[in-house]
Amino acid sequence: MKRYLTLILLATVIFCCARPVPAQVVNFAPPPTVKKYPFYPQGGNFFGDLFPTNFVDVNPTSGILAYNNSNYTYNGHMGIDTAITGFTAQAIGVPIFAALDGTVIETHDGEFDMNTSFGSPNQVSNFVKIDHGNGQTTMYDHMRKGSVAVVMGQQVTAGQQIGLTASSGYSTAPHLHLQSEVNGMVFEPFSGPARPGISGWVSQPPFRTDIYIEQFVITDQDLSTFAGPPFDTTRKGSFITGVRTFNTWFQFANGEGIKNITVSILRPNGTIDFTTTSPISGFPRNGYVTYNFNQNLDVVGTWKIQVKVNGTVIAAAPFMVLAAGSKIVNHAPAAIEAVFDPAQPNFVTATFCRITSPTLFLDPDYDFVRYHYVWTVNGAVVRNVMSAGKADAIPNNLGHPGDVLTCVVTPSDGTANGPATTVTTAVASPQILLNISTRLNVLTGENVLIGGFIITGNDPKKVIVRALGPSLTNQGVSGVLANPVLELHKPDGSVITNDNWKSPRKPRSLLALFLPLITSNPPSSPRSPQGVTLRS
Repeated sequence: MKRYLTLILLATVIFCCARPVPAQVVNFAPPPTVKKYPFYPQGGNFFGDLFPTNFVDVNPTSGILAYNNSNYTYNGHMGIDTAITGFTAQAIGVPIFAALDGTVIETHDGEFDMNTSFGSPNQVSNFVKIDHGNGQTTMYDHMRKGSVAVVMGQQVTAGQQIGLTASSGYSTAPHLHLQSEVNGMVFEPFSGPARPGISGWVSQPPFRTDIYIEQFVITDQDLSTFAGPPFDTTRKGSFITGVRTFNTWFQFANGEGIKNITVSILRPNGTIDFTTTSPISGFPRNGYVTYNFNQNLDVVGTWKIQVKVNGTVIAAAPFMVLAAGSKIVNHAPAAIEAVFDPAQPNFVTATFCRITSPTLFLDPDYDFVRYHYVWTVNGAVVRNVMSAGKADAIPNNLGHPGDVLTCVVTPSDGTANGPATTVTTAVASPQILLNISTRLNVLTGENVLIGGFIITGNDPKKVIVRALGPSLTNQGVSGVLANPVLELHKPDGSVITNDNWKSPRKPRSLLALFLPLITSNPPSSPRSPQGVTLRS
């Protein structure tokens, strides 16, 4: 029986469209005053169903260099490109959210959104640009036609949907191009060895290095004319016993390290019915392969297509073989698992509902799965959306502390729904650190000026007070207190004293509890903080 393999090396460098007036690239690190991104602003999971094909090129010469010394960029690239899983995902919809609060200063819509080749570098895309104040802006590029959901001058909130992901403008596949600027100069929010300095993220998304499969499809479609991703094929997961022709294609992520691929067909008892190994050279970072089979499926049960990369099994795709005369029917997707991000929502920042369970083989028929997200606050629906992305978000202005927040996620193949998964919690009160500083020429004795504060409410409050003296001398400040001492006088007359947090005394242990709220780099000079839990 004929069994043959076709290897397709898909070039996947995704280009952003050139703006009429390109931003200057002067310093790739953001200034210390930059507002940090609290999340990646797209409906999916970074290095999951969102694959970052390119980062900012931090090499100012003709060479290329990403922030982490990798080659995940191209010459002159000025943003972060995160690809979605093709035009089927685009048609269903993958939301783009505002990463920060701000004002919309530029939009464009109405352009064709399924480009797969390069036209003019000045080809216009659908996009949104938002001003966050102090010269900081973010541009969201290559949106779906008709999806731009904001207008010029509109105030937006972090987590608010502003459009959908697509391939408009100078682009080869659907993706988000996220471009960050301060005063017209591009910066790379990711920090690393090739882009030192502060990160532009509250919590920087990690760079995933393992080779994994983004999409796995079994089909009986002839793949000889298949153009490959971002296009799709028919999908199938069941066959009747007998000699059958079927095919598979799958797309890798981080594929540049692939040296060989072994594909095997496993019988229901686990034995190998067929296997083939192909050496690989120069595989793209998210290329795809196709395999074509003419196989005698002579046993009823669950067969598998096993994939090894460099000798390690990374996937075992199941398919059903049914008895002669059986009817092949559609199957609903299996259940998913989901969590809130942050785990304890507080409505200070946007809240994401993220699918955390594996989804590569979620649908037994290999249908493209989409997810119905229904968000409620105290039982009232605040967002209802069907998305191809494995995460969705709501902004921080839809509720208050104490409200009950619920997200119900239902996977669907477009015809049949799988089991719904519910994530729910009471929204926590936000923990806000207030920095009350006295910056005056304080003297001694009764002339020492201390900024006052009033604590209200019935809940416990954590307060830290610190006096900085000698360390200010290094900053050129004269007349500082040489040996600050803090005293906390309680209503019952007792006093807590601390004159050096470095000394091995009780205040040091109290400081250890509260210091992370102040700084991640404890000061080297003596200072006198005092921490205590106050109750009304």
